[in-house]
Amino acid sequence: MVGEGSFRDGRKPTLFRCQGLLSDPEKAALGLFRLFLAKTASSSEWKAIAAAVKTLVEEATFEANSEGLTFRAMDPSHVALVDLTMPNSSFASFECDKPFKFSVRVEDLVKLIGRSDSKDSV
Repeated sequence: MVGEGSFRDGRKPTLFRCQGLLSDPEKAALGLFRLFLAKTASSSEWKAIAAAVKTLVEEATFEANSEGLTFRAMDPSHVALVDLTMPNSSFASFECDKPFKFSVRVEDLVKLIGRSDSKDSV
């Protein structure tokens, strides 16, 4: 089994810190540029979110900015609405360099979060 953050042959990746020498696209290509990081202390929040969203939509589009994470969706019949706002203070660790949107298939999110223990950080 491959350990977290290692290659298949067991080697550990080397992290290079270059300041001012590379452009942002070059840093991103090398994995030196982090656009977004949001980490919760436990998986229980994400389990509740996934449970609420899975009955309404197939795909969830989240918006991230320096203030936090938001999600708004309505079911196909326009009867139910989910409006979720998670301020950056609700995360154990939160970084967002610039606003952006990302989408996930809710079925995949439910499966992924379902594999975590309630004590796991996500």
